Amino acid sequence: MARAKTAAIAERIDTLQRMLLEGSSNSACVTHALWEWGVSRRQPTPRSEVL
Repeated sequence: MARAKTAAIAERIDTLQRMLLEGSSNSACVTHALWEWGVSRRQPTPRSEVL
């Protein structure tokens, strides 16, 4: 199960990398992820957690 999930994630990353290298905007990649994979938008990390 973990290998299948890892492979699926790697495929998604490859797709997004390809889109970026072909000149797609970050917004286009986010939209693609939302529609194709049902990924929800990440919430910004509070600054206190970054430091």
